Amino acid sequence: MKQNYSINEQQLMQLRMQCDSLNREHSNLSEYQKALQMNLSSLQSLYFNLSANHTKLLSYYSALTQENAEFSAIIEKLNKQCPISNSSSQSRTRYVCPQSWMLFNSKCYLFSSNMLTWAEGLDGCRQNGAHLVIIESEQEQAFLLNELSKQSPQKPYWIGLNDIATEGQFFWVDNKRLDPSKSFWGVNWDGSKEPDNWRNQEDCVQIQKTTTCSGWYDVRCSDINNVICEREAEGIAL
Repeated sequence: MKQNYSINEQQLMQLRMQCDSLNREHSNLSEYQKALQMNLSSLQSLYFNLSANHTKLLSYYSALTQENAEFSAIIEKLNKQCPISNSSSQSRTRYVCPQSWMLFNSKCYLFSSNMLTWAEGLDGCRQNGAHLVIIESEQEQAFLLNELSKQSPQKPYWIGLNDIATEGQFFWVDNKRLDPSKSFWGVNWDGSKEPDNWRNQEDCVQIQKTTTCSGWYDVRCSDINNVICEREAEGIAL
């Protein structure tokens, strides 16, 4: 019995030691759990702050993107109105037109309401230090058509193009021959293309923009139309 008692006592001591060890381990785990909980709370708070900052940054980025788009539009408009004339100094030139004239790129345009023959229109433009409009690009053609489309009623205007000297050989008023790649002839209501020299009487050219017609049309030089005059804009260095 003594021997059994001694064994039981040893076992009890071992169990107590194991229990103490488990208690210490439990205490350590509890502390570790508390530390993890604190870290979790800190991380949750940090995540919340980061999310709030992310939202603010997105809003700020959106505002900057909008501001950049507006600024780019202003720069584009500025470059059109005041293009950089010297890349090294970044100096600009401001183009201006006389009163009642419209500016496009570096040219001034006058949409005259006077009803004149082609020759009278030619002389009228010259008296204003200008010439009948010479259309040199698709952009210039689009600008003119856009302005004509705003008018009511929509009327044709003389331009500085004719084949008076030789039928079918069109020249501008500056004596330069028409470049076929830069011609914008219209189409008639029946689908036929201009120029058609109807009745062998059409040697001068008008531009028009209506619901059915858009582009250049050869007509009789003795017809009376409005006139588009063109001249160089005055450049002011800035």
